Amino acid sequence: MFDYYIVLGGSLDPYQYLQNTIAMIQKVFHVVDQSKFYVGPSEDPEIHDSFMNVALHLMSSKCIDEINLGLKEIEMRQLNQGCKIVDIDLIIQMKGDQVLYQSSKIKYCHSLITLKDVFLSECQLRSLIMEKYNANPSAHLFLPFRID
Repeated sequence: MFDYYIVLGGSLDPYQYLQNTIAMIQKVFHVVDQSKFYVGPSEDPEIHDSFMNVALHLMSSKCIDEINLGLKEIEMRQLNQGCKIVDIDLIIQMKGDQVLYQSSKIKYCHSLITLKDVFLSECQLRSLIMEKYNANPSAHLFLPFRID
């Protein structure tokens, strides 16, 4: 079995679309845990929208290519005028305590803040996630989403 950590994000009616996407993921994959929803600015200076993000911890015996293919199919089910509404990034693949894959997107605050909620195993990677999150100058801009 592999542990996969994914981060989902969206800016167009994000809570509803992220909830729909999570429901689709749950139909295909075993979801172990889910982070809080967080809202924050885009980390791309060219994009001025706010985004909502959430992380999921999945477990599967499927290889990373099969997981990526399944996630891309789910992304493509939710399009608005040919554009993705929800972005799904596979950030980490592990087997036991061994990291098999780590995306370069782990450096972004929207990944770090959500991953810290679901990455529970005490290991060197969790320490690295917490260290990077605590040192990230944008961390204070990402706030938990609350339904009022």
